[in-house]
Amino acid sequence: MEKYFFKRILTVIITFVVVFLFGYIFAEGASSGDQKLNRAYMAFFFMLFMIVVVILGLVLDSIILYRKQEKGKAKASLLVLFILLLFIYLVFFNLH
Repeated sequence: MEKYFFKRILTVIITFVVVFLFGYIFAEGASSGDQKLNRAYMAFFFMLFMIVVVILGLVLDSIILYRKQEKGKAKASLLVLFILLLFIYLVFFNLH
């Protein structure tokens, strides 16, 4: 279970690092101020979309593993999902 947990948490972390890096590069690639703002909005919504995709992927992974009778791996996937949701909660609701 620990190996699967670390594999999932590492996958989630790498996914978010790559998505935020590409979002930053995409937003900074614009030339004018108005175009930068539009690209920043697009990058922000893309990042939110990726967060939803990762959450749904972890839920689907847990359901599939639970149906295959691999309860340890399903619990590890749900633990990663809980940690991710807690992190998202702390980030979004503590930004003033």
